[in-house]
Amino acid sequence: MEPQKTLSTQDAHPGMIVAVDVRDRSGRLLIPAGTPLKEKHLRVLQIWGIATLSVRDPSGSAAHQAPAGRDQENKEMRPATDAQARAEAVLREVFRHADLQRPPMGTLFHLAVERLSRRMEQA
Repeated sequence: MEPQKTLSTQDAHPGMIVAVDVRDRSGRLLIPAGTPLKEKHLRVLQIWGIATLSVRDPSGSAAHQAPAGRDQENKEMRPATDAQARAEAVLREVFRHADLQRPPMGTLFHLAVERLSRRMEQA
């Protein structure tokens, strides 16, 4: 199994390979696993309010990290865990009326996902 990492959709760029199916809130498939990202995919992620996605990292290194110039918070990659996926699913419902593309709400969402996933891992 190839290593994968979860990153903010803002840090994703064309050429990255989707590691896990990307689905909307109702479970509809938006981008299947194995798809090389194109600009149109990045627009779909933004339109549907998808905040994070998992991409393949065949080298296991920083090959797919965000380009230089991104702020430090966005460079920090979070591990792709089951707890994180479950936390994001729970919190998408809680944040369903929020515009996650706006910096205050997007930041709150990411912090809430990190916190809840840590609690789920500890339980």
